[in-house]
Amino acid sequence: MNIDDLPEDLDETVRIMSKRLSQGDGHMTTQYEALKNDLKFTTAGNQWGESGGFGGSRQSNRPNLVSNQTLTICNRVVNAVRKNPFGINVSTDNQDVTELIQSKIRQIEYESRASESYENAFECAVIGGIGYYYITTEYLSDQDLDQKVSIKTIIDPTSVILDPYGEEVDGSDVNWGFIRNFIDSEAASDEHGDEVIRGTVSGFNIYENYNVPPDSVAQLIYYYKESKMKMRYWLQDGTNTDKKPEFDELIVGKRKVSEDTVYCCEFIGNKFISKTKIGSKFIPIVPVYGDRLRTYGEDVYWGGMTRRVKDSQRMVNYYKSNEAETVALIPKSPYIAEYSQIEKYREIWENANTEPYAVLPYDAKDINGSPLPPPQRASNVANTGGIVQSRIQAQQDMALESGVFINQLGGQETAGQSGKAILLRDGQGEITNAQYLDNYKKSMNQAGRVVLGMIKVTSDTMRREAFRSEEGEVEYKTINLSQLIESVNDLDVTVSAGPAYENARKEAIATINELISGNPQLSGVISDLMIKNMDAPGSKEIAKRLYKALPPEFKDEEETDAPDPEAMEALQAQEATIQELEATLQKVTENAQQVIGELRNEIISSDRDNQTKIITTKLQEESDLAQAELKAQVELAKAGLQEEAKNFRELEGIKAKAVDKMTTLAGEVIKNQPEAVEVEFADIPNPATPGGDLNL
Repeated sequence: MNIDDLPEDLDETVRIMSKRLSQGDGHMTTQYEALKNDLKFTTAGNQWGESGGFGGSRQSNRPNLVSNQTLTICNRVVNAVRKNPFGINVSTDNQDVTELIQSKIRQIEYESRASESYENAFECAVIGGIGYYYITTEYLSDQDLDQKVSIKTIIDPTSVILDPYGEEVDGSDVNWGFIRNFIDSEAASDEHGDEVIRGTVSGFNIYENYNVPPDSVAQLIYYYKESKMKMRYWLQDGTNTDKKPEFDELIVGKRKVSEDTVYCCEFIGNKFISKTKIGSKFIPIVPVYGDRLRTYGEDVYWGGMTRRVKDSQRMVNYYKSNEAETVALIPKSPYIAEYSQIEKYREIWENANTEPYAVLPYDAKDINGSPLPPPQRASNVANTGGIVQSRIQAQQDMALESGVFINQLGGQETAGQSGKAILLRDGQGEITNAQYLDNYKKSMNQAGRVVLGMIKVTSDTMRREAFRSEEGEVEYKTINLSQLIESVNDLDVTVSAGPAYENARKEAIATINELISGNPQLSGVISDLMIKNMDAPGSKEIAKRLYKALPPEFKDEEETDAPDPEAMEALQAQEATIQELEATLQKVTENAQQVIGELRNEIISSDRDNQTKIITTKLQEESDLAQAELKAQVELAKAGLQEEAKNFRELEGIKAKAVDKMTTLAGEVIKNQPEAVEVEFADIPNPATPGGDLNL
């Protein structure tokens, strides 16, 4: 909800905002400097630096090589999330409602490219200790007043200042937060006026707080929470209300609760732009922590994998550079020769290591005529064995410090190791770094709660909504999502499986393979489980088809009890036949009654004798008997649906006989009358005559 007018409390809001900015800067400046260094160290490869100190200073006029194994180690943890992404899941007490809300969140994540936001925050957390993303609302288009929820990326984690007194790892208890961006000053002036780069806002000058790049204007987004206490009453019927009941006897208990409202103020340069009421009761900035430690004082310290392996990485670089320097300082191997052997050819031998001579001449005898051996090259191999061994030791230290071992990076396994042992070692690496994934999941749970809160505000009227299925198909429905969310009970947010599931899946495949190897007969009944655990395109579809081919005893009861589709089709066809027969019976009955009535009227009008009346009575009895017989046979056909063809032929014959019998009886009555009575048997098909087949 936007608040268009300039807020009356703007001066107070700006005063509190300025105080919190200074407070946040004081807590985070030192941490953010370390975070910047870690990001530069790992991603930019700035691992020598410019300052003094062993391993941190660049050696002038000497090799300064960088073997950036820190980035490889961090990528091993981060790329597991990229390969096996997490997602926000919801659960309610109603499966249909759960799927509907889940498909809406899936569409929000797709439209927002939320995976980029999640992965960027996680990468910053793994490398430097913390990353962020945030949830906001935006208009559907320039032609709409309706808004949608969107998940946004924060590229630079140092652009965020969050309430330092929040204790929860998912940021759910923070009371305020800032996001700072920089935009082009000329574009900002054209859209919002020159005051964005001049003056102050209620005495606050944004340029005193940030080092704004040239030709840029700072955009400051300020989120803050306002809390009000109110009394809530619990009633005897199990409900609660914020309005005091008229009768105290209805009240079971009462207590004060906090009602939280979150606002967002936007400033561009030194101009106030807008104030917005956020639908969620949480600050919509979601932190993702790496290693996190709260001291007994005021500060929270965090760090990532770079902080752990930085010293060992510097040692690797140092040994690598010394190895290269040692090799470079060794001159090309010289020749050992008697001076008199090469004296005549001195110029050639002086250039022997630089010129590609086809022949190197020499004197084969000394001055006394004694034979001399030819000149020989001196052995001059660089002795780098100790340096190489030290570098390998430093790399092993990095593996122990990070918990990411050589086999997890694609290195060769130790000879003779079983697949089970390899999986166990992979699992050890995951356990060492489990805190990263755990914090990531907790933060995503918090993001789900924020998203649900905003959906209840943006979708609080009947409107057309897009829903995305697991297969990626989009369906549109007109619905009030806010009412739907409010109507369900036990609404909870969870996170779908991610990289923590990777090793479990591999271990499941290995176990199933071992079972099949020892018991080949099991391949037909558990192969669907093995395919299901494979991370390959189409594996789920293949597993479903294999499952359908299983014998009934290996399927779930609800699926085994389901009727066969062919049997259902046959049953429906039989029921349609029965309905058509009933309709035909009804028509035959109506026509017979009409004929009997006409005959009765003719007999009465001609005042026939008693014999005629007897014939009429006999006709009525025969007609009733024929109708009863046909009706009984129809009921019999209903009970015996499995004998469709047989019953069909019997019913056809019975119906033809009934029509023939009624026709014959009517003819006999007419013959006994003094004058022929013209009777029409319209719409009564006779299967015994050409063209009179019953259309069943």
